[in-house]
Amino acid sequence: MNIEITDIALLKKTIQILSCVIYGHSIKALLRNETKFFSDQTKADLLAIYIKKEDGYTIDFLSDKKRLFCKLMEKYEFNKKSPSFDKVGNDIINDFSTSNLSQEIDDLYVFFKGTVTKNKCKQMHKEIRFKTAILVPLELNNGKKIGFVSFFYTRDKEPELSKLKEVGKMLQRVIEPLYDPRTATFYSKCAQVDSDMSRLSAKEKEIVHRVIKGVSYKEIAEELNISINTLKSHMKNVFSKYGVNSKLELNNKFLMHVK
Repeated sequence: MNIEITDIALLKKTIQILSCVIYGHSIKALLRNETKFFSDQTKADLLAIYIKKEDGYTIDFLSDKKRLFCKLMEKYEFNKKSPSFDKVGNDIINDFSTSNLSQEIDDLYVFFKGTVTKNKCKQMHKEIRFKTAILVPLELNNGKKIGFVSFFYTRDKEPELSKLKEVGKMLQRVIEPLYDPRTATFYSKCAQVDSDMSRLSAKEKEIVHRVIKGVSYKEIAEELNISINTLKSHMKNVFSKYGVNSKLELNNKFLMHVK
C-alpha cells in the first residue's frame, strides 16, 4: 500500500506533529491545535477520526472549527460510544476496497444508525443543511484497516476528493506509531517511537530530535556546543544504525514507524 504524502504543506505538518509526538505530547491535543489547519485544507465543517479498538469503534478526535456539530450532537443526545456503532463501523470498513478508497454518504442516518433515532437524525440533517460526508480509510503499512476519517460538508460546499485522500494519508502516518494491532490499542502518546531510539546514544538522541524538527546542522551544533564535524560524525553513526543515507530518509523512517 502506498501512503506517500505528495502535498508539501501536509508533509511538513506531518513531520511537525510527529516531532512533537516523539517528545511525548498527546496526539489528540496536537490535532486539536491544528483545527484551523484541517479546516483550511479540507473546507470540511467537521473532521472525525474513528479508530477500531478492542471494545469497538470510537470517535477519537473531532475537528469542529465552529463547534456546530458538537453542539447539535449534545442537543440531539448523540451517543458516540453506542455499541450499535460497531456494526456501522464494520460495514463502513468492509465497503472500502482497493479500487474504491473512499465512500460518500448523503444521509446522516446511514452513518449514525444505532447511535441516534431516525427522527432526531432527520431533524439534525435539516437544521445543519447537511450535504454530504466523505469517508476515507485509515490503514497500517501492511494494509490492515484500523478505522476511517469522515469529512462532513453542509450547505453548498464542494469537497475535493484528492485533497481529502491526501489528508487521510497524513493522518495514517501520524496514527500508525500510536496503534498496536496486536491488542487493538490506540495510545494518546507515543512510547513506541521513543523506545526505538534506544539504539542511539544520549547525544545522538538530542541531535535526531532536532533534525526531525527541521533544525539546521549549524543551529544544532551551536545549541549543543559541538563542531559541525563532530555533528556530522554523529549523524553518520545515526544513518548507519538506521540504514539510511540522508536526513530525508531518516525522517521517512520515523514517519513509517521506526523498527
